[in-house]
Amino acid sequence: LELADSISIAFLVVMERLNPRERATFLLREVFDYDYEEIAGILEVSVANCRQLFHRAKARMGESVARFRPDPALHRQLIEQFGRAVRQGDIGDVVQLLARDATLNVDSGGQVRAAARRPLRGALPVAQFLTGVTRKMAPVGMLVQLIEINGEPALVSSVDGVPKQVVTISIGDDRIQGINIMSNPAKLKRVAEKLAMLADAGELRVVW
Repeated sequence: LELADSISIAFLVVMERLNPRERATFLLREVFDYDYEEIAGILEVSVANCRQLFHRAKARMGESVARFRPDPALHRQLIEQFGRAVRQGDIGDVVQLLARDATLNVDSGGQVRAAARRPLRGALPVAQFLTGVTRKMAPVGMLVQLIEINGEPALVSSVDGVPKQVVTISIGDDRIQGINIMSNPAKLKRVAEKLAMLADAGELRVVW
């Protein structure tokens, strides 16, 4: 629970680049501030090996480890504008919301046919891909709700109450720097539970 409250979905997506020992070392050191001796004891490795694991993990994470959180109101505004522009198929409006070098990452677990297999980079290619896929593949009766996941706003697309994908964004200089789409059915089970809970409480708002 502490971890879920302290890092974003974008951060979690990047974490998947690491192997299990690198991931454990990085989290214990960077997020929970354990010292190397404690981590080495937990993982049953030498202190020197522990230091190597951490530095390798940090290098692989690159700039994505930055703990910058945008203004919540701006974050919410941008993701709503972005989702609406994509849904309407307006490539120009989508491009205007994106940074020039914006990236798109899709985690489909290999189970979603239309998912991008590799990360896309660049405002225009990202906008073209998203509007094209939405136009061709959006199912009839799909609803989009704005909810909070891991402490940040997320757009959840669902059909008959079953979530099909979760979209989150990262922001820099008042533009969208990164887009993460989770459409892996195996990872959407907890989102389905949250949707049901919010619906029962009357707190679920349909954006469009």
